[in-house]
Amino acid sequence: MTSFVVRQWIEDDARFLDNIIFSDGSTFHVTSKVNTHNSMIWGTENLHASVEHVRDSCKVNVFCALCKDRVYSPFFFMRTTITSAMYLEILEHFLFPLFGKDDHKGRMNFQQDGAPPHYYTDVRKCLNTRFTGLWIGQAVPIPWPPRSTDLPLLGSFLWRFVKDRVYVPPLPANGAELQIRITTTVAEVTPDMLCCM
Repeated sequence: MTSFVVRQWIEDDARFLDNIIFSDGSTFHVTSKVNTHNSMIWGTENLHASVEHVRDSCKVNVFCALCKDRVYSPFFFMRTTITSAMYLEILEHFLFPLFGKDDHKGRMNFQQDGAPPHYYTDVRKCLNTRFTGLWIGQAVPIPWPPRSTDLPLLGSFLWRFVKDRVYVPPLPANGAELQIRITTTVAEVTPDMLCCM
């Protein structure tokens, strides 16, 4: 379901979504534990089943971006949570160089979600310089509706696609193998898959 605000943007410009670079991060556990922070699953069978949880299992944090016809290579970081300074470094030294000149002809919008590191003053200054008036989030030039059903496409498409393939048995034995599986799976995403999101 598309929010009213986004429907209005699309009405004003039919190619609006074609000009957005979506970004997001996700955590992958070697044990195949999936973050269910915003998920609720109801079932009728085996009400007493339990799931074993391995505390402090090895995990890999990944940052990625995509647009209508490509996924930008995943960036891996080992810290539990991303800091403002780390996010700025990812943008400046990893992601922006991947965009190249062809991806930002003064028309691409950069979307980020509402994570606290995204509001750091230096991050906003960086985005204002790189995407003057063309970045999307909260309290920014193009405000994206909080908790929008349209946000983020990475969560609804890319991370689901990657996790479905990365966690096919046998499970990865360690963080390095997990990173290889993630990188390989992200590389399998085709422009045809992205245009059908």
